[in-house]
Amino acid sequence: MNLIFLSKNDIIYIIKNCRINSTMQVSKHIYGRVFFMNLDKISKYAEKGNIDKLIGIADGKDIEMAKAAFAALGKIRKDESFNYLVVNLRNSNKEKRLAAIEAMGNIGYARGRTHLSHVADTETDPDIVNAARAAAIKLADAK
Repeated sequence: MNLIFLSKNDIIYIIKNCRINSTMQVSKHIYGRVFFMNLDKISKYAEKGNIDKLIGIADGKDIEMAKAAFAALGKIRKDESFNYLVVNLRNSNKEKRLAAIEAMGNIGYARGRTHLSHVADTETDPDIVNAARAAAIKLADAK
């Protein structure tokens, strides 16, 4: 988690204008704003094709940010993003693995079907199997 330092005036403003009653609510409000600001950064990285930045976020500890970075990588049709997604089809974190599978289905490379089919055939988790099959179907008409 990133630390944000706020002035006393910032905290007073948040409490008065956002109808927040406790310190916990302040931190949740601030974290929510930071999360959406970071999502904007992710979409800008995707628009610019900045794969290295997206990979750095996807490798991070923040699962929600990582999932957003995987989704962005699935929109960048380049070998580097594809290869990163292939590696993460076996990620030890289930949520990241599901995000990589979904992104693989969105990237549009037909060769992704082979990887997704292998995951569907060898995986024991039904959520992963179903996601891999659904992603492979998306790639049925891909080139």
